[in-house]
Amino acid sequence: MVLSSIGICRGRLSEVIVTTYHSDGAPNAAPMGVLGLGGDNILLKVHRDTDTFENIRREGCCVVNVVFDPLLFLRCALVGRHKGSKVVETLDVLRAKVVSAPYIKGTNTYVEAELLSCEYVNRRDSFGPASVAKMTLKAVNIVVLSPFPVAPNRGLFAAIEIAVSLSRGMEKDVQGYLEVVKKTLPPEESEAVVDFVNSFVG
Repeated sequence: MVLSSIGICRGRLSEVIVTTYHSDGAPNAAPMGVLGLGGDNILLKVHRDTDTFENIRREGCCVVNVVFDPLLFLRCALVGRHKGSKVVETLDVLRAKVVSAPYIKGTNTYVEAELLSCEYVNRRDSFGPASVAKMTLKAVNIVVLSPFPVAPNRGLFAAIEIAVSLSRGMEKDVQGYLEVVKKTLPPEESEAVVDFVNSFVG
């Protein structure tokens, strides 16, 4: 199996959850974009002041999780070690087969990846200056746990935007995205997402 068969293609930025282990063995999960470079290679742009950067640099690997669960994206973005709340990832992961990193139990597909190179760059965006590591990784194992395809749902995309906004301390558009969640997800799913998000919104 190749990366392009699961939608991680050259030039396409895919929203995934990257999982790693801390030095004490506790798991870490962080939603982020992964860019396909063609073949077996991918690129992650990771802020250097994050757990994900430290863990990949130390262990030389990570797992890229492809998920379609809106609440899972939000939980991984907003809850966990160094995020001001109880660690939730520990109960949700299993050890990957090839690399020293965990994968999420509820993932549809996961990619085990090894670090090939790391380049440091400084940049400035709307959030100010940032020091970023451009990490090139190679996929060494791809595991499909749930069959594809999964029909697109706007609720997932809205949840991703909420996760991005709240992880950057912005609440401006959150209520609008929650309206999309309410319209497009079944009641039990949308209620869980709304309750979870409202616990973070002032």
